[in-house]
Amino acid sequence: MKADPGQQWKLLDLASLDTRTAQIAHRRANLPEAEAAAAALRTLEELEAELVRARTDLSDTEREATKAAADVRIVIDRIKRTTARLDDGSASARELQNLQSELESLERRRSVLESERTVVDKRARVLRERVTDLEPREAEASTALTQARAAEKKARNDLDDAEHTISRSRQDFAEGVQSDLLALYEKIRASTGMGAAALTQRRCGGCNLELLGRDLHRVATAPLNEVVRCENCSRIIVRTSDSGL
Repeated sequence: MKADPGQQWKLLDLASLDTRTAQIAHRRANLPEAEAAAAALRTLEELEAELVRARTDLSDTEREATKAAADVRIVIDRIKRTTARLDDGSASARELQNLQSELESLERRRSVLESERTVVDKRARVLRERVTDLEPREAEASTALTQARAAEKKARNDLDDAEHTISRSRQDFAEGVQSDLLALYEKIRASTGMGAAALTQRRCGGCNLELLGRDLHRVATAPLNEVVRCENCSRIIVRTSDSGL
């Protein structure tokens, strides 16, 4: 294929723009802001789950505490009634013995229930402190997620803008390249990712291998308007004043 050297040099501009487009695609796929947003979401979800568990445990424990307090009050009321019967002097000797035995049993029951109530109340207090600690942390994590998502959105918008600008520039450059040369470039780019590369000091910019022997002679002796390709990577080799030929 024949193409004026100026036409071939335009391929380097296209290749540069295509490289920048590929870099944008790579950055979009590995966006630090996206990773930060994902991490913020995980943190929030973990805190939300912890808070749900803590609130559920607290609710269950508070119901248990309410029942424990009610059980204690029931026993205290029975103690009061039994004590009143002992004190009113109307009971027989046998009844007094039974009432005294009942009172002792009730006091033991009261002691057990109050111990259980103390344990439940302590557990409820610990859970309230846990909920109190988690609630502001959850709010902070929610705010952090909102900020992280905003940063991710801005980063993606910036990449979209840059890609759009490059796309317009590429279209302008492509319009100035002869059709058959452009078609060859696009075909090679589709299969290798890069359609053309500069030859710098006898080294192909596509595969970074130095041209030697017969291959070097082939490129060095080819007319400047002849389109030559690298034997190693198949890309179009664009010769410049820095090619070292």
